[in-house]
This record gives sequence, structure tokens and C-alpha cells, in this order.
Amino acid sequence: MTNNFDGYKLLKDDDPFKECYEWFWQLLGEDNVIPKSFLEHLQEIIRRIDAGEEKLIYFNLDDDKTFEQIMECESNGNV
Repeated sequence: MTNNFDGYKLLKDDDPFKECYEWFWQLLGEDNVIPKSFLEHLQEIIRRIDAGEEKLIYFNLDDDKTFEQIMECESNGNV
């Protein structure tokens, strides 16, 4: 990394409130829409989990054995 951040910081004459205001409206105009079919798929997965049709693997980040079990299931095609 070059640590060349000068072009990304606010200058002395810049108004941080105006900068925030302009970025808010800029980002608000972006169209980040999730397709209906994807949302329906997620709802179906939730329904299957609630009905007990899907096997869940509980993951503890502090437990290396859980990670090994997941990798083992994945390599066996059980995930």
C-alpha cells in the first residue's frame, strides 16, 4: 500500500455536512433490488427449516471440531 490517501480526505474548504448530504442522495439513487425469485427461495428455505426438513449444523467459532465436522460433511456431500 502506498498510504496515499490525500485524494480521499475532506479539504479545508469542504463542508462535511454537505458531503454527507450529497452522498446520502447519491447512494439513495442506486438500484439494489433483490429478485422476487431469490426472496421466495429464501422463504422456502425458512419454511423447510421451521418444519424440520433441513438438517442444521450449529457452528461455534471458538470450536475447531465444529469446523472440521462441517468440512467433513461437505466433502461427503451431506451439506
